[in-house]
Amino acid sequence: MWKLDMSWVTDILLIFSIGEFFDEDEEPEKLLALATINDWLITNDFTSLTNLDQHVIGGKGMQACVYGGAFNHFRTQDFIKVVKSQLWKQPQSVQLLIQDEDDEYFTMHTIK
Repeated sequence: MWKLDMSWVTDILLIFSIGEFFDEDEEPEKLLALATINDWLITNDFTSLTNLDQHVIGGKGMQACVYGGAFNHFRTQDFIKVVKSQLWKQPQSVQLLIQDEDDEYFTMHTIK
C-alpha cells in the first residue's frame, strides 16, 4: 500500500554582522559559530545553511550576512539553543528568524 510521507517545512533565516568574520585586527577568519551550527545540522540529517547575501543584486554588497534554509520535520527548539549557545562577537546583531509551514509570519529570536 502506498503511504503518503507528510512534510512539515520550517524556514530558517540567520542574520548577523559581517564583523563576525574578522578578528580584532580586521583580518578574515573562519566563523566558528557558523561552522558549529552547520555541524549540528549535518549531524542531525539536515543540510547546512546556505549563504543568501551573495545573491542580492543592487550595486553594493550587503552589510550583513544572511544564511538560510528550508527543512522538513525540523527540530526548532534544539536549533534555537544551538544558535544561542555560540560565542558570537556581536551577539546584539544576531537575529534568527523561523517560520513553520502554518505560521503567517516569521518569529524573530535574538541573541543578547
